[in-house]
Amino acid sequence: MFPPIIRGPRIRRGEGYTVITTSTDDDPEKERDAFKMMRGRSIDGIILATALLDDPIVDKCISDNIPFVW
Repeated sequence: MFPPIIRGPRIRRGEGYTVITTSTDDDPEKERDAFKMMRGRSIDGIILATALLDDPIVDKCISDNIPFVW
């Protein structure tokens, strides 16, 4: 579980970038929704914090050619 500061979604702006953070509580539906929301904002990349060794979002980033850190 993440600290309350990361729960959200929260949006931060600066230096020409917008940083969106969210916690999905390991809920696959929330993860899909968050990913769709971020894709709709023309993201430059994703930083994932996951406990899963085989996270479907990683596969989606690879197939959609989205840079990511995991």
